Amino acid sequence: NHDTVVLELLASDGQMSRYEIGQQAQAAASIGQGHIMHAIGGHGRSLWLKVMRRFLGGRLEDELVMLNTAMTGFRGNATAGIEQALAEITRSIQLELDWNCERAFMDKGVKYYHEALPGLRSAQVVQALPQDRPVVLIMENIEGGTLQSWIQREVTGVDAPDEACEGARLLKAAFSVWSTEALLRSGFFHGDPHAGNMMFHYSAENKTGALTFIDFGNSIDVDDPVSGLTKQVVFLVFGTLLKSPKLALRAFRIQNEATECRLACELDEAWKKAESATWWQYGAAAA
Repeated sequence: NHDTVVLELLASDGQMSRYEIGQQAQAAASIGQGHIMHAIGGHGRSLWLKVMRRFLGGRLEDELVMLNTAMTGFRGNATAGIEQALAEITRSIQLELDWNCERAFMDKGVKYYHEALPGLRSAQVVQALPQDRPVVLIMENIEGGTLQSWIQREVTGVDAPDEACEGARLLKAAFSVWSTEALLRSGFFHGDPHAGNMMFHYSAENKTGALTFIDFGNSIDVDDPVSGLTKQVVFLVFGTLLKSPKLALRAFRIQNEATECRLACELDEAWKKAESATWWQYGAAAA
């Protein structure tokens, strides 16, 4: 059948399971696309297959050549941090396509997020293929849809208030666990926790929901979260509240004194312009 593919998986217990995969993707992004794996013969649960798009390796090499060429023009130039920014972009691209790294991050998501609070979950990997440099990740198939799609749709019916309250509770739980792990505990955090990277499912029968973190490609691991991250957040927040450019800029690694003075002046000017603005306009100006 040209519309489907059959895949056989050998489990750790030695059991062989067969799955049928439709060639039509259920989800797609710039890096890869996702397909549901339906268990054949009713044996086993359905899974989710995430496959990397073809030719991305060659495109990555081309982009890295372009970035390296661009960086040569800025090396030794003390007037800007462009070289560092381009180096970070390069590293980000490499991490995005390193699915061994993503699998390791997903394992950490399970370790630190999964069931940390009731209803909070993290997507679990079943297998990565091939093992040395995977271009396919097989994981559990998560019930529900993205949190973004749930927010956008109109929730109606007798259970609507309970569903809305459960969604709000789980979002609060996710932020609490995410921020606590990042700032005070392990130093690990999902680097892109927007509503499209969370799955939400609500059971009207049990009046309970589940919120699941997915897509860990841009996750970050900080060795010493207090000195490497928490201090910077405190400096930024209190510097903004006190309207102190010098304090706020301590959140960033600015090695050039002239650049620091220029940024302090620009920040001070932005805050002055925002004094008579609404609270959200003030926040935008401060950012």
